[in-house]
Amino acid sequence: MSVIPLRSDAWWTGLRVQLESRARIVAGGSRSRLSPDDLVHDTVAKLLASYGEEGLRARSQDQLLSLAWRTMKNLAIDAARRRTEVLASGHDGEAPDPVDSRGLADETLAAERRGARVREVLAALSDEERCFLVHVLETDSVPAAQRHCSWPEKSPYYVLRKLLDGLRGELEEHRG
Repeated sequence: MSVIPLRSDAWWTGLRVQLESRARIVAGGSRSRLSPDDLVHDTVAKLLASYGEEGLRARSQDQLLSLAWRTMKNLAIDAARRRTEVLASGHDGEAPDPVDSRGLADETLAAERRGARVREVLAALSDEERCFLVHVLETDSVPAAQRHCSWPEKSPYYVLRKLLDGLRGELEEHRG
């Protein structure tokens, strides 16, 4: 089933012709073994999902084709990366090893536990410390965080270092 509506609309016909010519160029130079038809289909599906038909029709022809070209190239790059990862893993379409799946589940569980511990440690901070740390992380600016949280002028870098060292100590203490 084609994503491009099956109607004799000149706009869709023109778009399809343009995309097909570009898809042959991209698919020919891609290591992903995508067919031009698949590339056209995936590009239109992504564009429709992102912008809707009205949003696409509202764009000028140049804008639309530029957007489609960029989307098509990104799809080809993503497909090539996936293919490279599959070939590097040695599976090449085979079912994954059950040991690998179990290892992935263990890693996911460990990450969830670390995340829960980080949330606990952050919840234990005072409101002022939490305000300061959040704004340092959001703005990447200690002086901006200091001003936002109305902290005094004395060495905010020392306070930040002390706060981060305390958090690191708490998290390492409960590791495992």
